[in-house]
Order: sequence, then structure tokens, then C-alpha cells
Amino acid sequence: MSQEKKMKVNPIPAKTWYWLKVNDAEVTLSKDAKMGTAKEEIPRDISLTTVDGLDQIKTGMGPEILEDMNEHGVEGKAFVAKAGTNVKEPVRICICPGDKKEMFRYGIYGEKDSEVTVIMLVRGDGDGELSLLTQIRAEENARVRLVQVYLNGGEATCVNDIGGEAEKNARIEVVHIFLGGNPTMSGCHIALNGKGSSHRADVGFMQEGHQQIDMNYVASHVGKKTVSEIYDTGVLKEEARKIFRGTIDFMRGCSEASGTESEEVLLMDDTVINRTVPTILCGEEDVEGNHGATIGKLADDLVFYLESRGMSKEEIYQMVAIGKIIGVAHQIEDEETEKQVADFLGVGEED
Repeated sequence: MSQEKKMKVNPIPAKTWYWLKVNDAEVTLSKDAKMGTAKEEIPRDISLTTVDGLDQIKTGMGPEILEDMNEHGVEGKAFVAKAGTNVKEPVRICICPGDKKEMFRYGIYGEKDSEVTVIMLVRGDGDGELSLLTQIRAEENARVRLVQVYLNGGEATCVNDIGGEAEKNARIEVVHIFLGGNPTMSGCHIALNGKGSSHRADVGFMQEGHQQIDMNYVASHVGKKTVSEIYDTGVLKEEARKIFRGTIDFMRGCSEASGTESEEVLLMDDTVINRTVPTILCGEEDVEGNHGATIGKLADDLVFYLESRGMSKEEIYQMVAIGKIIGVAHQIEDEETEKQVADFLGVGEED
């Protein structure tokens, strides 16, 4: 009989009222999960090493995911872009969890003046369990792009944890597409340690039925003149539930830093539950922080206009919903992966 373990994850950096139930989340994972096997395509310019030197990098979901990986003896591998190397082809990782209970751990090293993209595609129709941990170190002037796409036609539990550190003038970009899964849990913590370092996260999600998604994205500004951008775009249908925590944390000493957090959520039904926690923490005076949210249904005049052109209300909402996800998918900047998203949404070229 499978044993289970409950963990507290996605802790918000500054707690709010407990009765709101957004300070953290709880996830139940199986104790008998095992290290999984993925299909990997690794460019010639990428070398491999261990993830041993990445343990100290803070992640968005908190320390319990790494502890769980260590308890299960999960051996991770790290992809290294050598100094001065612009790796043209992305590292490609394809994970098909099915009904299994699998764990994966990866690291990404962008050495000085390097550029590298890692694309992780998770696709399946099973009801299994997936835990994925990725830690990133971007050295001076490096650019690291991490793309993770979850296309799940089943009711799999998806746990996705990311941590990164950027040094002087380095940049870390994260693109997330979450379609399906129940529950889907995602956390991302990027520390902008070096002067002039930057981070951008583009997140797109669509949840329906009784699906739930819980997200925690934190940009921690440590160095001077650092820049962060967090953009979250999603669609909720039927009785879906979602929590999004977006935090810009200006640490003491990060003068002239700037951060932006923005969310846009389309509510397709009155029965969905949407919770948003935008937070700006200021330990430094000379900074600029912005956040905003657009949450609700389509404007009546837009619906009326499209209905007058022969479209039903259901067709209008579906068209706009798919358009929002495709808009985020364009940030992937990889034709093969973007097509996978379009096909999953039923808007491939044949349509």
C-alpha cells in the first residue's frame, strides 16, 4: 500500500491574515515515488556535471521539495554552457509521466558571457504524480532561458519547483505554460544578486472542471540596478481554483532597482475561485515597484459586438481564452514547442 507525505509548500515571503488561506499551500506526495527517466536532446556545446553545487539556491516552493528529493536518492544532472558560448540549439527534455510517480532534478549553469535555453515538455494523459526541481546559476553577463510546458489531459499531480541566482548583468528568463493537471503546484524564486542583473517570468495557465493550480513567484532584488518582470495570464473555467502569489522583494542595498508584477485572468464561469496576492516588499528607498491585475469577464460591449457578427457567447469566450494562452506561448521562441501547445488546444494548422 502506497504511503503518503504531506508537505507545506509555496510560502509567501511576508505572511498575511491566516483566514485568507494564502500564506502557503499543502501538497500530498507519495513516499514510494522514484527517480524518473526522460528523453533528452543535449546539444554538442553543452557539457554535463552534477547538481551538488546548487543545493544552497533557494527555490519558490521552499526547502521541503529538495529534502524530499534527497530522501528518495534522486540524482540530478546539470547542463553547463561554457564561458563565452552562445548555444544556438536548446536542451530538450521530454517527460511523459503517465500513471507513474516520478521525480526529476536538473541544474543549469550559465558560465560567464554564455547563452543557453532549456525546454522541458511534460505531456501525458495519466493520473500519476510528477515532482520536478530545477536550479539555475547565471554567472556574469550570462543569459539563461528555462521553458517548461505542462500539457496534461489527465488528473496528474504536478509539482514544479525552481530556484535561480543571477550575478552581475546576468539574466534569467522563465516561461511557463500550465494546461491541465490536478493539482498543479509551481514555485519560482530568483535572486538578483549582481549589479544590473535581471529576470523575467511569463506564466500562462488554463484550468477547468475541478482542477486547482497554486503558484508562488518571487523576485528578490539584492544587487543595485536590478530589474524584474513577472507576468501571469490565465483562464479559469467551471469550478476551477487558482492562487497566484507574485512578490517583488527589494532588499536593503538594491538601490535603483525596479520591479513589475502584472496579472490578467479571464473568468469563464461564476463558479470559479480566483485568489491573487500581489506583494511588494521594500527594504530600500531608491527603488521602483509596480503591480496590477485585470481579473473578470469580457466587456459587455465586446461580447455584444462579436455576437452581432454571428458568434455565440461560448465561442467568443473560447476564442479569447485560447488567444491568451497562445500569446504567452509565443514567448517560448521555439516553433516546435509552440506547435505542441497549439495542437493541445486544438488550434493546429489543420484548423
